[in-house]
Amino acid sequence: MTLNCATLPSELTESELFGHEKGAFTGADKAKRGKFKLADNGTLFLDEIGELPLALQAKLLRALQQGEIQRLGSKTSIRVNCRVIAATNRNLSDEVAKGRFREDLYHRLNVFPVQSPALRERHGDIPLLIEFFTKQWKSKIGIDEVRYSDQAMQILNEYASPGNVRELENMVARILVTEQSRSNDKQVLYLNERSIPISTEQTNSAFNRTIVISNETDSHNTD
Repeated sequence: MTLNCATLPSELTESELFGHEKGAFTGADKAKRGKFKLADNGTLFLDEIGELPLALQAKLLRALQQGEIQRLGSKTSIRVNCRVIAATNRNLSDEVAKGRFREDLYHRLNVFPVQSPALRERHGDIPLLIEFFTKQWKSKIGIDEVRYSDQAMQILNEYASPGNVRELENMVARILVTEQSRSNDKQVLYLNERSIPISTEQTNSAFNRTIVISNETDSHNTD
């Protein structure tokens, strides 16, 4: 079970996490189980935990410490038992120091931290990711085959991708959509270095820039 804490306003995030009773708020025409209950006896993955508002952090801490939740609009506690895995692209220790993340929740989550290296630190994954995203997007836009020249692949491999995997996926999608609109052959795309919207200068400057801020933005901590 997964919830991205950055994609919903706080009132909806609380409902998604803990559920709500009928009539708890406008539009709540029936009761709903939250992610904690749906993940009972399983695993709940909370993505972008650093975006969770402080008020909800307190309720999350209670759920983790006591194994109990309360649905919105209810005064009854519900027992839950699930493993919680949390991820963030923020430095949570810095967020604690700035008062934006609860220290007690940080220590509660920080049982077994795992650092995920930035994409530029694992170049061997880039060709595999390009192949994966190309397969996904060519089926979406109706292309039978995509062929990258050696020069095109070299440019993509050497780009620092400051946005990591998401940026690489978006770049692959943009290349395919753009080149399909230019190509006379709508079923087979031949991509060369002119198809890639990155110059050598951009590759070098992006690498230098992201190295400087790597300690702040690269890590994707999974607690």
